[in-house]
Amino acid sequence: MRILRFLSFLFLILILATSFNVTPHVFANYDSDIPLDIQKYAEGTGLEKFKELVLEDPTGYGFQNADEVKKASLGHGFQVHLLDSEKFKNASSSLIEVSKPTGQYEFIILSRGEAKSFLTVEKSEKGIRVVLIGGDATRIGKSLDTINSALSKDHKPILVKDGIIRYLVTKVNEKEVNVPDVPTEKNLGISRMDNNNVWDSDQTIKHLKKVQAERVNPDADGTGPYPIVQSNVVNEGINHFNISNTSLAAQVFTSSNKLKSYPIKQQEKSNWCWAASSTSILKFKGINVDQCDFVKHVKSTTTCNNVTANVKEAQSGMHDYGLSSKYYKGNLSVTQVQDQIDEGNPIYVSWGWKTGGGHAIVIYGYNGTLDPNNWYIKYMDPWDGIKTTMEYENFKGGTGYDRTWRWGLKDFNLIDPASPVNPTSPTNLSNSY
Repeated sequence: MRILRFLSFLFLILILATSFNVTPHVFANYDSDIPLDIQKYAEGTGLEKFKELVLEDPTGYGFQNADEVKKASLGHGFQVHLLDSEKFKNASSSLIEVSKPTGQYEFIILSRGEAKSFLTVEKSEKGIRVVLIGGDATRIGKSLDTINSALSKDHKPILVKDGIIRYLVTKVNEKEVNVPDVPTEKNLGISRMDNNNVWDSDQTIKHLKKVQAERVNPDADGTGPYPIVQSNVVNEGINHFNISNTSLAAQVFTSSNKLKSYPIKQQEKSNWCWAASSTSILKFKGINVDQCDFVKHVKSTTTCNNVTANVKEAQSGMHDYGLSSKYYKGNLSVTQVQDQIDEGNPIYVSWGWKTGGGHAIVIYGYNGTLDPNNWYIKYMDPWDGIKTTMEYENFKGGTGYDRTWRWGLKDFNLIDPASPVNPTSPTNLSNSY
């Protein structure tokens, strides 16, 4: 009887051990493609900086508590490839052919063996640095499961990013296939593509082109390469610092500030980034408004349609609920961001994507270092409803990046809703973009 019990116990241990080995969304053999210096930096300084920032607000970054953050580990990484808008014009059936490799490497952060968040590091001739911390990695974790179960482990997928959409792309018998990191409930519009299946890349390309052809207002927030997915990604950086014993001091944050308890708002519909961002700002200022009610008011409708909106509509909507603001065009400088946050004001930001469309987010804090070229923006992205930190130059974008910080709202003040909209804002923003 004792022998049987021992064998049963041993069998149970083997099952549990096998389960734990399978659980992580990690392909260990894929990590061999990451340069050794990048891997070591991510495992050391990168992971350390990730925990340092996320521990400031664990729940805001999607973790349950500080203990979960402290136990987080580094999963496998990919070199980041970005869609090239010029190459895409002549694209036929390959995501790989219309993408370009960058100097960035994205690592999955694991919690209890499950994909949880992201750490992106960047390498150039000047060294290595962290450029992005945070985001929801559960979707890419599902994509990894899908491609791992559908294909042999000999396939090494390439990571292609288009905004917050991540594709794991590989070839099977000379046929290119991919798995987008989009869950079923947010599948890619009429094509119904999600991360539960492997898809032909030619189908993905055709869908992308169809959506681009049907885009109505590229100046509105809530539009993007796909009708239900917005973007949030970094590209090759411009300013860097060397990672050496003499430059580690540059990584120490010397000035930082954030709006305490800034509320998280996940957009309730695919095009409602503007509504979620606006209502989060209103809530921070003590005004509670439902996203649906905000949309109906702004659009003068009785239904909660999945619609986009420009920054003037967002400004007018918040004004009608008792919060004034000033419109700004272009990006704000580091000093201007500091001034807004230090005065207790969030910043409404509209990103424009090189592939078309836009996305609204909210800046709620910053971190500065001894190196002026390494300054970080803290922002709330309503797509995932999770807080994220990104290096300023990548956040600002422009030439050489996939995004441009094009305009937004600042200087929020509680007012009488009956007062006129701030006259400094454009009377017709659609003509002033």
